[in-house]
Amino acid sequence: MKFCADPSPLSVSAIQSALGLCSLGRDMHIHDEVLSTNTMALALVDSGANHGTIVLAEQQTAGRGRWGRSWFSPPKKNLYCSVILKEVYPKDRLSWIPLITGLAITQAIEELANLRPSLKWPNDILVGDRKLGGVLCESTPQGTRRRAIVVGFGINVNSRIEEFPEDLHLSSTTLAAETGRLYDRNHLAARILSNLEVHYERLRSQSLQEVRGPYLASCSTIGRQICIRLVNGEDIKGLALDIGRDGALRLAPSIEFPHAQKSSKEVMEIRSGEVVHVR
Repeated sequence: MKFCADPSPLSVSAIQSALGLCSLGRDMHIHDEVLSTNTMALALVDSGANHGTIVLAEQQTAGRGRWGRSWFSPPKKNLYCSVILKEVYPKDRLSWIPLITGLAITQAIEELANLRPSLKWPNDILVGDRKLGGVLCESTPQGTRRRAIVVGFGINVNSRIEEFPEDLHLSSTTLAAETGRLYDRNHLAARILSNLEVHYERLRSQSLQEVRGPYLASCSTIGRQICIRLVNGEDIKGLALDIGRDGALRLAPSIEFPHAQKSSKEVMEIRSGEVVHVR
């Protein structure tokens, strides 16, 4: 499949005009090239950036995902964005930040592309079993004077699959590859940020069910047999049951898991890990 040049260079004015009165994006920085938008956003936090400041880039030379993985970031094709959040309350909902960001992304894509991606807990956006995007949240170190969370996301928008490294050809996809047309990245960014603000305000001020219900409806992990690798390298297999109030994945471990007894009704709560959908 062949595509013409990207029709939508990133533009502060185009995104802000579509955002209207949103608090997210009042301060916005667009760069031709950065190491990563999260790295740039964390530096802005250190220099006193406001809540809701946005960093976007046409290209990342050292884009990263979770667990230190690199993120393929070709120029002028996809969306690489980071958001500075300084007002995250209550604290027990911090783990919901990457989840509601994923939800904001899937809803924007459904609105613009007539495509319904799913969410793989905790941070992947999928079409079928192929990865369309991902979310990476990072916080400033404990004890620093300026505290904030930086939520970054990358979405494969107008790239061709052939442009990806060969080892990603079977596991990745793009909006253009899925639908056969190109997308205005400014419009997509504005829709995501607008959705994120809505969910963020609900998370802060309303019942958790206001975000939990929509997330569960979009999450393809729940109800699946999964294998999850923990930070310590241990693998756990089981049935993904639910998402807890603090954003943890609630898992019924299989009997082959050494800490689970055959008669046990134990439910584990996993707060960080790498999930593989088994079936």
